[in-house]
Amino acid sequence: MMELQVHSFNISCMGINTLLMTFSWTFVVLIFNCNYTSSD
Repeated sequence: MMELQVHSFNISCMGINTLLMTFSWTFVVLIFNCNYTSSD
């Protein structure tokens, strides 16, 4: 029973990390695009 809880906790942690990574990359791309278009 305890192992199942830990396993689901790891899955949720992985999901949160993936979400954070996707969000940060989108943020970086947005900033890069804004700087690129404004300098043009």
